[in-house]
Amino acid sequence: MRILQQTKLQFQQGRSDKVYEVELCELNGTNANRFVVNFRYGRRNSALKEGSKTPTPVDSDQAQAIFDNVVVSKLNGGYVDVSGAPAPRQGQPTPPASSGTSSNAQQLLDNLASAVAENAARAVSNNWSGA
Repeated sequence: MRILQQTKLQFQQGRSDKVYEVELCELNGTNANRFVVNFRYGRRNSALKEGSKTPTPVDSDQAQAIFDNVVVSKLNGGYVDVSGAPAPRQGQPTPPASSGTSSNAQQLLDNLASAVAENAARAVSNNWSGA
């Protein structure tokens, strides 16, 4: 298994001090559905609980959309990205360095919107061609 993207988020407010880590991973093999989105969460400096947003592997576009959705959801919930700039998606150029979380959040929103538009266009095309 290879980690393609990883984001580490942190939430501190009052007595709350939590972390949330999410990873987009590629499993070994040649099957199109070989991508998973895994996460870990809990109190900072404690053993983290683990889980997966993809109980079964999915294709690259679905995995990217799930990853982006999780990160945006956490950022909207008050978490702060403490991992720095997100890793570039394989086959894409490295994004310019950002100066803050708001540009990271905007990039994630743009990626999510692009994935949704691609899926909608694919669905229309499939319906049109009778596939």
